[in-house]
Formats: sequence, structure tokens, C-alpha cells
Amino acid sequence: MASCTGQYMKHLPRLSPDVRGFMLFLGNLRHLTRSVLARLTNVQLRKINLRRCKIYLVQPEAFADFAHLEVLDLSGNPVPMPELRACLTGITSRSMHAVALTNMGLAFLPDDFFAVFVNMTFTKVDLQKNHLEAFNTAVFAPFRFIERLFLSENRIQEVNTSHEVSLEKLTLHGNLFREFPDFCRSQLFTKGKAEKSTT
Repeated sequence: MASCTGQYMKHLPRLSPDVRGFMLFLGNLRHLTRSVLARLTNVQLRKINLRRCKIYLVQPEAFADFAHLEVLDLSGNPVPMPELRACLTGITSRSMHAVALTNMGLAFLPDDFFAVFVNMTFTKVDLQKNHLEAFNTAVFAPFRFIERLFLSENRIQEVNTSHEVSLEKLTLHGNLFREFPDFCRSQLFTKGKAEKSTT
């Protein structure tokens, strides 16, 4: 694992060939492109964490060269939803099993937001601390199975259960439900449980 911290870092380092994980915290990358990430493609990275790196735009093909990518964390970067969706669609790895998109100001996710991961099993999908106002099950229907889905500390008031979702654990505390939905009665999930806030 290679880890860097620095609010003035505008360029990524070249890594040793044996590195499998890279984390840059508090960088200053701004525009994330395929060429910016090219310095990391000489290794077979499994995990990329670019949390709070002041990324405003992401090129659709930014992660296209990471054929072995398993975990991607872009949390804390104010990337607009359309650009973020295009970036996810450009991922070529079929080994992905975790994605973290927390605290990114996301207010809405279209039904096809995770379409690139159709029939894939994920250990974690983390969307905490955004501005989501609805939990739409169609967004998560492409996955074959999700072990942990985190939607805590959003602004969720409504639930759209038009699609069945297969997951183990759903976390929803810190939202704005007037009445907590009865997921068990609706038979929404093929297995798993939902956790609600006690406040």
C-alpha cells in the first residue's frame, strides 16, 4: 500500500511494481483524467483511494486502464453526478467489489447510475453524507448482491420499491423519514436486514 498526504500535491507519484493499493488524502488534483492517472498504470492496482483531493471533474475514461481494480473511493470530492456516472461507466475491471462515494453533494441518482456493475457482487456500496432525498431501489437493482449498502446521513424521506434488491445489510440512520418504511412487509429484499435511526 502506498499512502500520500498533501494539500499541494497536483501530480501523482510513480509507484513500485509491487504496490497493489494507493491512497492520496487531501491532494489537489482538480481534473482527474486518464493521463493524470497514467503514472499509476505501471502497477496492477487493486485499490485506489482519492478521498478529499479537490476533484471537480472526472474524465469518463479515467479508470479504463485499471483492469484489476477492486475498490474505488472518491469520497469528499464535489464531482457533478453526470460526470461521476460517466466515470463509473468507463470502469473496465470486472473485479470491482467496493465503491465509496460519501460526502460528494449527490442529490439524485438515475436508475442507470450503477449499470456498469450489472450481475456483480459487491461487499460495500457507500453513499453516506450526501443530499439524497429518495431511496430508489432501481438504482441498486443491477447488482447481483450487495453485502452492505450505506445510505446514512442523507435527506431521504421517500422510498421507491419498484425493483427487488439483493443485499445483506442496509443502513439508513440519520435521514428524514416521517414514517420508517416496512421493508419486510414489502418483501423488497431477497435477503438481509435494514437498520433505522432511533432519533
